[in-house]
Amino acid sequence: LADAPRGFAAAAVFDEIARLVRRRYRLPESEVVTRLWRRERRGSTALGWGMALPHAHVLGLGRPAAVFVRPATPVVFDAPDGQAVRNVFALLVPKPASAIHFELLR
Repeated sequence: LADAPRGFAAAAVFDEIARLVRRRYRLPESEVVTRLWRRERRGSTALGWGMALPHAHVLGLGRPAAVFVRPATPVVFDAPDGQAVRNVFALLVPKPASAIHFELLR
């Protein structure tokens, strides 16, 4: 769980997630950010109601990892309801992912 600093943008949210993952799992921040953006470019992971669920397969990750980030100010995340995001719950799974990993998103 991290309270993100003021003035956060969507890119900074991914940077913060990557920073937290690097500290905990010792993975390169660039790998995490690249994978999150690769998924985000296929379509927004914002769910609406101020919530986003970015998720990605990450090389070198040994087990699924979750990161919760709460920006100090809402972030524009292309949500279906047009609301800015106040809560970000990122789910990262090892690459290659198995069917069990996809169940985590259900």
